[in-house]
Amino acid sequence: ALDWGSRSRWFESSRPDQKASNSFEAFFSPGTPAGAVDETALVLHSVDIVQRLTPTQWQTRQEDWIQSVLQTEEIAYYCSGPDWGGAAAQTLHNETNAIILNREESWVVLGQSLHPELGWILHPREAAWGFASPLLGSDDAMNASLLADGLALDDVEWNAVCLSGLSKALVTKITDELQSTYRIVCHPGIRFQRASLQGGMDGFLSRRTPRFRKNIRRSQEEIHRAGITFTSCQPHAKEVPTIWERIQRVEATSWKWAKNDSVLQNEPYQAFYQTLLRLAASRNALHVGFAQEKGTDVAYVVGGVLGLEYRGFQMSFDDRFRSLGLGNVMQMAMIEQLSKLQVRTYDLGMDMNYKARWSDEDIQLHTAFLFRA
Repeated sequence: ALDWGSRSRWFESSRPDQKASNSFEAFFSPGTPAGAVDETALVLHSVDIVQRLTPTQWQTRQEDWIQSVLQTEEIAYYCSGPDWGGAAAQTLHNETNAIILNREESWVVLGQSLHPELGWILHPREAAWGFASPLLGSDDAMNASLLADGLALDDVEWNAVCLSGLSKALVTKITDELQSTYRIVCHPGIRFQRASLQGGMDGFLSRRTPRFRKNIRRSQEEIHRAGITFTSCQPHAKEVPTIWERIQRVEATSWKWAKNDSVLQNEPYQAFYQTLLRLAASRNALHVGFAQEKGTDVAYVVGGVLGLEYRGFQMSFDDRFRSLGLGNVMQMAMIEQLSKLQVRTYDLGMDMNYKARWSDEDIQLHTAFLFRA
């Protein structure tokens, strides 16, 4: 997690002796605050034009922005898109404003918050884990140039900037573009794992070990003998409250819940995932699977799709069925469904040892902290 509280002390020698202004005027907020920009604000960088958008304008450009997300190399695609960042901005961060910049196919999307030690900070819309990239587009040099323009705007007040979820190549471009102007500290961020679904279920299994395939077949046979069945759906937003209740009932029977180790026992993160499901469903991008025994839900798996990539959110099962390998069979049931929908990759989330046998790619994201020199 990107803990600004601890990092502000870690970077104490790197940040300037500069305090946030008490008279800060909202950059973007509901209504028409003092100092708010016009519908379109332009600044010049060499011969290029930068467009600064209001949140309303940004909504009308969502498809353009999403295409730029999908063209950005070496990032977590779903987490850099609208659902994950939107849910985090609403539930996990005290985001005051959104700063949205665009030049051709490049985008910079940052939240703005007031930190008790650092003052005004700019950060990705999701900065709890650091999966979301705020710089998006296929041209790293243009992305870095656009960021430089945004940080130089007179009416964007900031003392520190966190840029997480970046590729190593983009971090290098940012450093080259901005190191003469700002103090920059870079370090590896979070890692995540990704599985290829090329070739469908047969292709996925061909890339697993013989032992993996043998264990899955045995678990599937035992689950079938136990009379457990599987269903999947793409619920609409109005169906999410019912889906959420079913998820919570299963979660309460899991080993994670018994050990007080379930993320859904944490109120802010419970709100995050509930909002995430609603936002994904509103785009018809939510995918949910349930396993049932005698008509009762005993397992669930849930995630969302952006482009041709599925991102798993959460998965859990009734601990009574642990010995049957129900969790693994649930994952295979979802992979089978995704393969039918021509989804090509599966973002397995945060790097963990047990995920390695499911994964084809281990991706290291990077973080850059910027301070006024």
